[in-house]
Amino acid sequence: MADEEKTEDLQEDEEKQKKSGKKGLKGLLASPIILVAIVLIAQGGIALMMVNLIGGNGAGSEGIGAEADRKWEESGSDSKDSPQEDRGKIISLDNMVVNLKENNKLYYLKLKVGLEIENSDMEEEIKAREPNLRDIIIEHISSRKVSDLDSREERTALKKELHMKINQALRTGDLIKLYFSQFVIQ
Repeated sequence: MADEEKTEDLQEDEEKQKKSGKKGLKGLLASPIILVAIVLIAQGGIALMMVNLIGGNGAGSEGIGAEADRKWEESGSDSKDSPQEDRGKIISLDNMVVNLKENNKLYYLKLKVGLEIENSDMEEEIKAREPNLRDIIIEHISSRKVSDLDSREERTALKKELHMKINQALRTGDLIKLYFSQFVIQ
């Protein structure tokens, strides 16, 4: 009997809403189009927050050295508008695993580096001296803490430093650019 009264009350409420032309909150949420719109708006908001968190504040790369900054800028590494037509060949070094230590905890960095070169003589030199170049990279990175590598700006600064150190080691020319094709900290 109580169920019949509840059913009658619900039917009366639905009729009142139909007459007044208003849909209740239940009616709005029952519409698939509105649900999809709400989900998309929520996802967009979350994505925007993540971009702002990951993007950082645009801090510069102080302490790198004027020469490294100049060579890095000349290589066109950060210019998104410049054409990439007359670029060199990219040589990939084998995967590297570097030990990082912070707060008495041991972390690992799995890294793959690509070196963009000017000419074929450099390719021969890089292949012949790959163990030396890998050692330069590993030694330089292993002196870092995990917190020194967790933002995009810090990784860009690291690229500049490695670019300069590798250029100092090469005899047949200078690198155009250095890439991290894999950079995973665990």
